[in-house]
Amino acid sequence: MQYISPLALLEAPTAGQVAKKDILLAKKKMFAELELSGGNTVIIRGRELTKNDIIIFFDNLQQDDNLQFHVIVANDFVLRRFLEDNVLRRRQKFNADDIYHDPQFIEWISPYFFTSFRSFAEECLLKRKDDEWATLLAVPMLMNVYYTEEAWKGIEKNIISDLEDLYAFRKSKGDEGWEVIETIVNFRYISMLKLLPQGRFSMLLDEYALITMHCSVYVFNKINRSRGITMVENALVIVLSAHYRKLIVDKRTEMETIDRVANKKRGRRLSGRKFGLLIFYVCIVAGSAIYNASNDDNKDYNLTPANTIDSLQNDIIKNKLQQAKPNDTLTFYGNDAIPPQEELPKPADKANDTNAHVNNQKNK
Repeated sequence: MQYISPLALLEAPTAGQVAKKDILLAKKKMFAELELSGGNTVIIRGRELTKNDIIIFFDNLQQDDNLQFHVIVANDFVLRRFLEDNVLRRRQKFNADDIYHDPQFIEWISPYFFTSFRSFAEECLLKRKDDEWATLLAVPMLMNVYYTEEAWKGIEKNIISDLEDLYAFRKSKGDEGWEVIETIVNFRYISMLKLLPQGRFSMLLDEYALITMHCSVYVFNKINRSRGITMVENALVIVLSAHYRKLIVDKRTEMETIDRVANKKRGRRLSGRKFGLLIFYVCIVAGSAIYNASNDDNKDYNLTPANTIDSLQNDIIKNKLQQAKPNDTLTFYGNDAIPPQEELPKPADKANDTNAHVNNQKNK
C-alpha cells in the first residue's frame, strides 16, 4: 500500500494545526471534484483512487490516533518522502522520535513502510546502489514481524535469482555467462550482501560464497587468473560457516601458488626475450655506425661520375711519361701502353773466345 499524506489535501497551513473540520472540508471538496469530472476515479500523487477508496481514506483519517500518526510522518521529511516516493538518499536518517518504537505506531505504518522498503531494496540490488542500500538497512525498520519477514523474502528472491546465474555459469564450465555473473561477484555487490542480517541469511550467504568459489576456478583457468583470485577473496567476505571458509581459503592458496609459479616462468621467458632484443639492438647500432663511417671515408675521395676507367688509365700513362728518362721510349697501341724491350747483348764468336784464353795463359 503506497502511502499518501492527507496533509497535501488539507488546507491547514502546518501539520500541527490539522483539525477534524479540515478533514471534513477536504473530503467534501474531493467528492465535488469527482462529480464535476464525471469520472469514477481521481489521481492523487500518481495513484488512482476510486470513490470507495476516498471514503475509507477519510474515515481512517478522522480517527484521533491515525491523524496523530500522519502528523508525525509529515514532520519527518525523510520518512515522508520515503513512504510517498520510495526514495532514500545516501546517509539520510529519520527523526529520533520515540514514537518509532511504539507498537501501535508500528502496526499502523507497517504496510506503508513495507511497500516502500520492498521497492527501494529491489532497485538498490538491481542497480548496485551500495550507499543507498547501506542507508536503507541502517534506518529503523518500521514494520511488524509479518511485514519484516515479507520484506526479507523479497530480498531472498533476488539473491536466489543471482544464484541461478552462478549455477548456470558453473554448469557451462565457464564457457558462457561471464558477462552476467561479473556484476554479482564483484566486491561492491558482495559487500552489499554482507550487510544483510546474518541470522536470517546465514545459509543463503554460505551457499553464495561456495558457488562463487566454484565459479572462480573456471574464471582462473579460462578467463583471467587475477579475476579468479579476486572472486575467491570476495567469497571470503560473506562466508559464515567455518567449514566453508576453510575450503575457500585452501582454494585461494592453491590459486596463488599456481599464479606465482606461472609468473616466475613468464619472467624467465621475458628475460630471454629482453636479452635477445638487446643483442639485436646492439647489432643495429653497430651496423649503423659502420655504415656511417664508410660513408664518411667515401666522401674524402670526391669521386665524380666523369672518372671512368679509361680516364684513370690515361692519367696513369701521363704520369709515367712525366717521370720517364730521356732515352726511355713508349710504344702506344690505342689506349694500351707497352714499355720497350731491353736490348740483350750479342753472343760472341766461339773461336775468338778460345784465342783470348790462350793469350792469357801465355802472359801468365
